[in-house]
Amino acid sequence: MLSRKMAMKNKFFQFKFKTNPAMAFAATLVALLALTSSPVAQASDRAERAGDVLAVGLPLLAAGLSLNEGDTGGFWQLARSEALTVGSILVLKEVVKSTRPNGRDDKSFPSGHSGIAFAAAHHIQMKHGASWGLPAYALAGVVAWSRVDAREHRWRDVIAGGAIGVLSTAWLSAQDTRVGRSAEDLRRTRWVLLPDTRGGVHLAATGRF
Repeated sequence: MLSRKMAMKNKFFQFKFKTNPAMAFAATLVALLALTSSPVAQASDRAERAGDVLAVGLPLLAAGLSLNEGDTGGFWQLARSEALTVGSILVLKEVVKSTRPNGRDDKSFPSGHSGIAFAAAHHIQMKHGASWGLPAYALAGVVAWSRVDAREHRWRDVIAGGAIGVLSTAWLSAQDTRVGRSAEDLRRTRWVLLPDTRGGVHLAATGRF
């Protein structure tokens, strides 16, 4: 009797949410509309806010999908690709020093929002196929458009940022496949941004390779 109760308990804790891409992305859009709707907000403000929400929401969705399937290695691979994307973009911003269209600062090239969104979208595409990947790419495209519409970036900035996100995710996936890294190896890897002697930053990793 005791073993039966323990088996039922284990089965309960192993329950996974079953959903489909259409439901997941519909829920994302509903949440997006709720967060960005305001009777006093300008259309450009709503678009910019939508991009901000999606730039965070897509990585969270990608992480949630991996964890829901018990793919710990995939979760840490996503974390590393996002870290590599952000680190690369921060370095390029410091090197290029391109003024934003709105003149706010000189951190226009490349777009961090686009990089983060497209890194997550490409991760979703690789792990879950086109049924998940294509809508994820579309939402990442909304992020890119919102940054241009808000005059935070030019199209070249968001295209470059998106390319960095996709290439970072693809490269790390290829490296993990080539060397056969385990989920434990991925978990132990730590990516950090360190200052250099010239006042900039560089990306460093620690762990098993």
